[in-house]
Amino acid sequence: MREGILEGGDSGKPAAVPGQSANSQLFQRVSSADPDFRMPPEGARLSAEQIALLRAWIDQGASWAEAGEEE
Repeated sequence: MREGILEGGDSGKPAAVPGQSANSQLFQRVSSADPDFRMPPEGARLSAEQIALLRAWIDQGASWAEAGEEE
């Protein structure tokens, strides 16, 4: 699953660039005020605290460890 986040999707850009939240599509979308760009497109947005946690996670390398999966 981590590989999917680090590889380019439909946009050709990775969802997360470890260590670089400002260059990560995921962070850009959840923090955007643009209704045509933001994520999620409908419904409740992430809280400021959740966005800060996401930013910190990406900036710290987007470490991901699932049972039986190496980073």
